[in-house]
Amino acid sequence: MKKATKRLLGIFMFSILLSGMTLAQNGIIGSGFGTSNFDWSNTDCFNSGANNTRILETTPGGTGNQYFRLVTCWDSNFNQWGPSSTVNDLEVTIESAVGTSEVVQNSTSKAYYINVPNASYKYVFKTRGGGNPPSNPDFVVFEVQGTVRSVSSVSNSLSGNAQHGSDVTITATLDGSFSTGQSVYLRYTDDNYSTSTVIEMSGSGTSYTATIPGSTNQIGKTISYYVFTSGDGLTISATDSDFFAINLNNNSGSNYSYSVESSISISGDAGWRLLSLPKTGGLVTDVSDDSPVQGVSGGDDATADANFIIYDSDATFEQPTNVTTAWGDGLGFGLYFYNNTTNGSSTLPVTLDALGAEPSSDVTVTLNPAASGYTLVGNPYASNYNTNSMTATSSNISNTIAFWNDGTSSYSTQDRSSGYIISPWQGFWVQTVSAAATTLTIPTSGKTSSSTTGTFFSKEVNNRGDINFSLSSESTYDEAIRLAFRSEASVGYDSDDFGKLTPLVPSYATMAFESNELLKSVESLPYNLEEEVTLSLQPQMVGVSGDFTFAWNGLETIPGEWELILHDYETGANINMRDESEYTFFQAAHAKVSSSPLSLLNGPAAVAMKAKAEGNRFGITIRPTSVSNETEESPALFALEQNYPNPFNPSTTISYSVQEAGAVNISVYNLMGQKVATLVDETKAAGQYNVRWNAAGAASGMYYYRLEAGGQSITRKMTLIK
Repeated sequence: MKKATKRLLGIFMFSILLSGMTLAQNGIIGSGFGTSNFDWSNTDCFNSGANNTRILETTPGGTGNQYFRLVTCWDSNFNQWGPSSTVNDLEVTIESAVGTSEVVQNSTSKAYYINVPNASYKYVFKTRGGGNPPSNPDFVVFEVQGTVRSVSSVSNSLSGNAQHGSDVTITATLDGSFSTGQSVYLRYTDDNYSTSTVIEMSGSGTSYTATIPGSTNQIGKTISYYVFTSGDGLTISATDSDFFAINLNNNSGSNYSYSVESSISISGDAGWRLLSLPKTGGLVTDVSDDSPVQGVSGGDDATADANFIIYDSDATFEQPTNVTTAWGDGLGFGLYFYNNTTNGSSTLPVTLDALGAEPSSDVTVTLNPAASGYTLVGNPYASNYNTNSMTATSSNISNTIAFWNDGTSSYSTQDRSSGYIISPWQGFWVQTVSAAATTLTIPTSGKTSSSTTGTFFSKEVNNRGDINFSLSSESTYDEAIRLAFRSEASVGYDSDDFGKLTPLVPSYATMAFESNELLKSVESLPYNLEEEVTLSLQPQMVGVSGDFTFAWNGLETIPGEWELILHDYETGANINMRDESEYTFFQAAHAKVSSSPLSLLNGPAAVAMKAKAEGNRFGITIRPTSVSNETEESPALFALEQNYPNPFNPSTTISYSVQEAGAVNISVYNLMGQKVATLVDETKAAGQYNVRWNAAGAASGMYYYRLEAGGQSITRKMTLIK
């Protein structure tokens, strides 16, 4: 919109063809305007302006109507051009255009005129170009109510390269304050001016600023820009920017520019980080220029243990071939940071940056072909990414993804089906549900401007709940433990389950769900659970002993009538999880500490944790409805529950309760009626109990288990499958 103070006085577009010659507007003549002479016998020719345009700064001969004609200065022919013969002298008013039908050559009987309010004002005349004839003989006039200013310097808000998606502020410093009728504009481009944008800058005095938005600052781009003065409050198209420029500052013809990169700050202590390069064709050198890389050919010390690792399709950690070979878009990598100043290392924080273009199309990676296999992938783009957009062959990939949190020395598992948003540079693990999942597609459609707060951004899914657990001690922490209830889940292994990953630290303590010798960080069950189930839990302590606290939250997300009991089979304790929020226990170390944090490459490294042979210490029983019709204050009834898991291999848990103190016996029989095991044969107080049968020495088949106490007995069936 035109501002009230603006005096843009004319845009004339003369493009007629007369006697085979196009109008060449390269000067003015008349009594109204000039640089020194104000008469009809002297011509003021234009000077060179921005990008071969022509410009002339003049003063008026007085106030009121001041007259002029256009003149062809080229070849000294000085042809004059004025209004057509069908009109009288033509007044040029604010933003009025003079069309080609109103312009004729050698029309010396008529002229153009401008109503000048003040003889001290300056008038700037411009044409698009020179030549005989010029290719674009357009004409524009600006009125400036004071000194015509120029841009003395240009600066930006950067201390180096621009960051992907971040705004950059450009500052123009003038040689003096503007008077009415002037302003300053910024023109910028990311494709060498094939396309560009022009915006008016804002400010006061001699300092004006404008912002090049983050949407323009995309990784791999080079942004060029310059600034110019023109009339006040104009909307100037990119094609008219040079035409409308009064004074130009384009870095002496080279234009100003900066490159756009993506960077991330690594802070905290020494340790592994799982990362991904936000560019296509990423190389080790993209990070080795910021943090030393050893153990890789061409790196800082190729003979040392590698601190840069990838996870190949053979399910093995290995170092890349060399520092200049790409390992694949969309695949993650591990990098160990030393947090010292030895051998070229730096103390944290360290900033990693990558220059180059992000993938322009969907990225597809090959998955570990094994059923329940893991693949280390990552966000291949320089934008935040919605992991719910990823798709796998036959959709046979877990809905859970795992991130290594070096701050807690623990894996963190997240439900990607709820729209979990990750940042650029983020690496993470995915797990296949079956061997049918051979590829993972990471489409560009998943790029998002949403923040990476971990908040669920997709539409709320009905019938879902999560109980989150943690295992902590004075020196360890494990948060990758979750019991997920989903409407589509089953009691067996499904896409909402996720395995347990070995922590990337030498010593650790973890807790995991155990099923058929597999450990899981996420165990999923149907939200509409109708049968009682008992889940086995196994702690694993490597290099640490002492007291550990197992804590939980999220019971409000599941039906309130469900009963949940935590069993400690070693101490016999049974904890109502709705009454308590944590349980503390002592546990000795199961294994010695690893000698080096870089030992991942000392042979094949299976990231999946394996169950211990000695069985599980803990269990959780979930009862959708009370097994008793009595009130909560009533004593436990005589009951024998269905074993879990069932079928099983080789271990299963049996829950039972006795109503009064006395001798209790639980035995296992084969189909021939022969006793094959005695699980309980002792005096028990009234209450609820669990017992575990390890059938490693038994043959596959169906078995009976019988509870006898107080003159009563109950028998149930179970199936062992090897």
